[in-house]
Order: sequence, then structure tokens, then C-alpha cells
Amino acid sequence: MPATSGLDLLEQAFGLLRRLPATAWITYFSGTGLFCLAFLFFWEEMTHSSAAAERVGIESLLLGVLLLVMFAAQASFSLRLRQLLEPGEALDRPGLLLLQCLVQPTKLLILPAAALAILPFAAVAAFYQHFAVLRARDAVSWRVAFRQARRLSQRGIWQTWIALALFALFGLLVWVNLFTLLALLPMLGRMFLGVESEFTRAGTNLIFTTTFFRISLALTYCVLEPLWRAAQVLRSFEGESVTTGADLRRALAAAMLFLCFAVHINAETPLPARQLDQAITQTLESRDFAWRTPKVAQKPRVPGWLEALQDGTRSLFRAINRGARSFFDWLDSLVDRNLKLPQEKDAPATGLRASSYLVIAFCVLLILGLIFRQWRSNLAPITQAAVITPAAVELTDESVLPTDRPEDEWTLLGRDLLAKGETRLALRALYLGCLAHLAQQQWILVHRGKSNFDYLRELRRRAKGLTQVEASFTDNLRMYERTWYGEHPATPEAVAEFLANFERIKSHA
Repeated sequence: MPATSGLDLLEQAFGLLRRLPATAWITYFSGTGLFCLAFLFFWEEMTHSSAAAERVGIESLLLGVLLLVMFAAQASFSLRLRQLLEPGEALDRPGLLLLQCLVQPTKLLILPAAALAILPFAAVAAFYQHFAVLRARDAVSWRVAFRQARRLSQRGIWQTWIALALFALFGLLVWVNLFTLLALLPMLGRMFLGVESEFTRAGTNLIFTTTFFRISLALTYCVLEPLWRAAQVLRSFEGESVTTGADLRRALAAAMLFLCFAVHINAETPLPARQLDQAITQTLESRDFAWRTPKVAQKPRVPGWLEALQDGTRSLFRAINRGARSFFDWLDSLVDRNLKLPQEKDAPATGLRASSYLVIAFCVLLILGLIFRQWRSNLAPITQAAVITPAAVELTDESVLPTDRPEDEWTLLGRDLLAKGETRLALRALYLGCLAHLAQQQWILVHRGKSNFDYLRELRRRAKGLTQVEASFTDNLRMYERTWYGEHPATPEAVAEFLANFERIKSHA
């Protein structure tokens, strides 16, 4: 089974994966997918949870167990791939799976070290993959298993480097596609199903979060890892076939099957001449040979409703065009008859008729009138908002905007809630007051579709040089995010610190 290039190796790996039964894929994704989900949850929990220090021990232990489960599922997947190449051998032995769970975790330390050294990385990566597909009889002894995997990893090292380069390029393309798909899914759900969620409200800010990047990378790993494993199974089978002749036996079995099929076809009785003539006639009458038949004159086809609609539309546009030309001709004659402008004999033609100038002047006046009307309508709400006092606002409503109340009212509301002991609501009222102050200073523009980090980026762009304002607002934003959306408690000390940062921001007004 030769694999002379990296592209041939990838093509054969795709073909091998297509032959796998559904049970092998279920086993693989039940182990790999479960670990990826647990890893994402563990990372998010340790990053944002206030109880991370209390849960790190038990969650790390569970993550380690799931890692061993993933290695066992991947080893079983490799053995199922090997069974497709050598169907006569029983490869799935519990002892071999245990051996894989003991050896495979060491690559978490050795592979990064090999990547730093660059040159041995391909051999080390191939070693662990070859070790994962060793046959049961080769895995009885540790020494035999290591010697066999080492010998296979050193064979055709250039092919491994080419395969790694192709996988890096292919992995980048897969990641870009998955990244784009994940970014578009919330918008497609809202567009076609009307589903509104936190993802759609986040907008483009969703793709700039570290959680989104981690999810896209985890999905890319789940897609690429089976292909890389299948490629290494093929290289392992090819390397062992040099001494065992397994590829020759496989090719000989395929040749014998073909010969048996050919002999069976030749042994059948020949078709009668009448049936053979009918088969030839049916073949010649098929669409593939329709070009040989002479063209038959077709009857005039009665136009359908679509053709009639198209003809009616063309006639309507022609009538509109004729009416427009008649109107402009009448307008020209009216202008010439009333104005009677003197014309010189050698005066050059302007290219525009007098009626065209009138139409252009009318359109300009119409546009100016619409602009003036829109300007007047924009001034009315501003004047009205300055007079009318806003009504009471429910702080737990996420649709509340900072501009619904002036900065002083938000601050007074926050202090009243702090005096009543409702520190969480007080922190939200003070945060809205902080945003209202930034909007009053024209450092940000309040919009319902913006997130808190949008306001932070806008503040950095508009308030350049005011480092203390940026630092104070950043501290307040982190405190508000941890308290309002996270699980951190809103203590009176935290609210007092928030107020101190708020006062420092107002001192730069």
C-alpha cells in the first residue's frame, strides 16, 4: 500500500474514515467531545467563578479522569481503523487500552518540549500516533512496544513533515470556516427563526471573546484529529508491511476477489440475439445518443402566463417612456414659447433641454425641503427631553439606557439603594450614572446595541491621554461585570470603591 506523497496519504486517510462504522465514531466523540466540553467548562470556571479556589481540586481530578477516557476512546478508534486494513486480527484488547492510557498522557509534556526544539517534533508526534495503533501482540512487552513505535516513527520522516504542513494549512481553513459558522449561527437563527438571545444582542463583540476562540479551536481539534490518526494508521500499516507483507496479502486478496467475479460473469450463458438487439436499441434511444436523431419540426407553442406577464411589463414600460417623452416635449415647447430666449447661430449645443433644468431645480428644492424637515424633527425630541422628567425605571430591566435619566438622578438613586442595603442594585444605578456622565462629556455615544466593552473601546479612542479616566472606568467595569453578571457579592466596600473611581472620573470633566 504505497503512499508516495503527503497528498496521497491524506486521500487514503479520507477513504479509510469513510469506511468506518457509526459505532466507531460514537466511541470516539463520546470520549473526545466529553473531554473538550469539560475542559471548556473548567477553563471558564477557573477564570470567572468566585469559588474557583474551592473547586479546583475536585474539578482537576475529574478533568484528569476524562482525559484518560479520551485517550482510551482514541486508542479504540485507532484499533478500529487498523481492523479495516487487517480484518482477520482481533486488536481491541483491554490490556492494550490500559497501556495507551499510561503512555499517552506523557505527550502533554514531551510534545511542547519537542515543538520548542522544532527538529524532533515530527518524529515525536509520529511516535505517539504509531504507539496508539500497535497491534495487541506487539503491546505485550513495553520494550517491544517502544522499539516498534520508535522504528516506525523514524521511517519516512520527510513524509511526516509534509503531512504536518498540509494539516497546518488544512487546519487553518477548517478553523476559519468553523469560526465564521459559529459567528453567523445566532444571526441566522434570528433572521429565519426569530430567536433572540444573548448571542444576538452581543453582536460582533461575541467573536472577540476568549471563550468563542476556545470553542472554535476545540471544534477544529475534534474535526482534524481523526484525519491525522487515520493518516498515521496508514503509515504504521505501510511500515509494518515491509517485514510482514500485510499489504501484499491485502492486494492479493483483492485480486482473487476480482478474478472470482470475472470468472462468474464469463460462466453465465450468453444473451440471445433478440435480447441483445433490444438492449442496443434502448441504449441508442437514450439521451446520450439523442444527437444522432434528426430534428423534428415542433408545433408553435402557446405562450404561458409567465411570457404574457413579461410582454405586458415591457408594453407598460414602453408606454411610460412614450408618456415621459411627450411630457418633456410639451414642457420644452411651453418654455420656449413663454421665455423666447435669443439664440445665436453659432452657439454650441448644451446637451440638456430647458425642461431638464427645471426638473433638476425641482429635485434640488425637494431634497433641501426634506433635509430641513428632518432637521426640525430631530430638534423637537431634544427640547422635549430637557423639559420632561423621566419616569421611574426598573433597574433589573436590561433594556434600560443610561440616558433615560440624568447623571445626578442615577447617583442619588444609587446612594439611596446603598443606604437601604441593596448594594447590587446600587452598583447598577451608579454604573448607569457613570455611563451617563461619559455620554454627557461626549466620550461615548449611548446605543442599545452596544456592550460594556464597546463603551470601553470607545472611551479609549475618544479620551486619549486621560489615563486616569480610562483606568477608573476599567476598574468600575470589571467590578460591575463580576457583580451584575457573575457570582461575586456586591459588598459595601466594593460600592465605596466604585464611588471613589466615579469621583475621579468626574474630576476630569
